[in-house]
Amino acid sequence: MFYNIAISEAPINLSFTYSSELDLELGERVVVDLHGNKVKGYVLEKVESSTRKVKPVLERIDGFSFLSVKDVELVKWISHHFFSP
Repeated sequence: MFYNIAISEAPINLSFTYSSELDLELGERVVVDLHGNKVKGYVLEKVESSTRKVKPVLERIDGFSFLSVKDVELVKWISHHFFSP
């Protein structure tokens, strides 16, 4: 499965696609490799496929999400509307 992940404390308004064998929840915190560094990210959405080679999610932090689906959608809207990471 593929997931779009927002990188915590990233100065850019982008998400990155990662793969995972596990079924991750929206809003769940994970650790991923970004340019050779282990960074914390948040699952934004599940995507069907990726046209690029993607890295795997390294680990789940909590194993569940503190955010509801509506919370994740609100955060995505705020980020898009105000051009904020």
